[in-house]
Order: sequence, then structure tokens, then C-alpha cells
Amino acid sequence: MAQKITQDGIVDGFEVQIIRERLYENRIIDRDEADFFFKLNDSVTGIKNDAFWGALFVDALTDHFLYDTKSPGSVDGSGGQYILRKISKDGKIDDLELRLLVNIISKARICAMELVDFAMEAMKARILRDGFIDDYEVEMVLKLVYGDGANDAEGVDRSKVHFLFDLNKKAAGMPNSPGWKELFVETVGKHVLENVISPGVVCEEVVNWLIERISADGKMDENEKALLEFIKINAREIESGIE
Repeated sequence: MAQKITQDGIVDGFEVQIIRERLYENRIIDRDEADFFFKLNDSVTGIKNDAFWGALFVDALTDHFLYDTKSPGSVDGSGGQYILRKISKDGKIDDLELRLLVNIISKARICAMELVDFAMEAMKARILRDGFIDDYEVEMVLKLVYGDGANDAEGVDRSKVHFLFDLNKKAAGMPNSPGWKELFVETVGKHVLENVISPGVVCEEVVNWLIERISADGKMDENEKALLEFIKINAREIESGIE
């Protein structure tokens, strides 16, 4: 099937329909069919394919990894390694592959950390290409950090906060989406204010970490200033001063 589709170099609407009908005939996407999707995408990436091709690629492969009978809702180390091999095979990650990664991570109950780390690095690389964060990228980062749940900072670990700081440094001073500032300030701010023993108390260790992160490039941008203001307003106590 892939050979026939790629003869003209694109996936059109009729071909999307045929692929969906044939591969979902038994309502299960098996590993051979997953191989087919990755191979086909590699051959047509960068081409103006039918708009529904992207949705089919992401949905079908998400179904394959998350809705299997052995470990529903989770991607273990071997599953993560398979995804990384397929995506890295051609030495680059395209927009559909990044969408797939974010979709899997956002929906999974359990996900291999190497897959999460890879997705965060890929997102950094995407943003670095044009230097600013647009509305679509804000949505992608939101899903990567929070998943499909509400914007609850509980469960947002330090690695994801470092990821947000790295993105903010790369895009500082650029015409970013207004949603980026809100996402950065509220997510990092709530993370800082989390304290299992004394909620709202910002301990000295956290203050020192925060200062180190903000001053890493020798300057403070508007988003970082807004972050400090958010913490000052919402903290019950700050054990060491934040100026």
C-alpha cells in the first residue's frame, strides 16, 4: 500500500480513507501497521498531504501504544525505545512526529522518561528555529507539561520546570504568544510554592535554585520579573529574600 501511495509523493483524502478503513478493520493497530505508518510518513514528510493524514497518523499510533491489552495507558522502556528508533531513523523529527510524541505523553498514565526528555529537547529545537513561541507551540508545551488534565502544578516536576526556563531564555524579548507568559509564570510559580509540609512557604534552597536559574544568562526578562512578583504575592513566607 505504501508503495502505491508514494508513487505520486502525497497522501490525498481518498488514500487517507482507504488507510483508515483497512487498518482499523479489526479495531487494532498492530506493530506491523505501526511500522507502515512510520515508513509512509518518512516518505511523504514535508509534502502538502491531505489535512486528515496528520490526524490519522497521530491517532492511530497513539492507539497502538496506549490502548493495547498488555499495558493499557502506559509506554514502557521497550515501547519508548521503539518510538525513538522510528523517529530518529532519518536523523530528524518532523512536525507530525513531534505531535505524536506530545499526544502520547499527554495521554499516558505512565511514560518512559527517555521519551519525555526526547520530546522536550525536540520542542526546544523547534522553537529555536524561529526564536519565538506561537499559540500552537504554547498548546503543545501545555500538553507536554500537564497532559490532558487541568492546569494543576502538582506533578510538574523539576525537569519540566527547567524545560520551561530553557524555552523562556531562548525566546526572551521575542513576539511570543501572550499565552506563553501566563503558562511560564503560573506553572513555575505554583511549582515553587508547592511544599508538602508547609504549602506556600518558599524555603531557602528553592530561593537559591530560583535565583541561579534566573541569573544563568546574567539578565532578567519581563517574564522572570512577573514570576518573582507572582511568588511574592502568593507566598505565605519566603525564608530568604527575593529582590
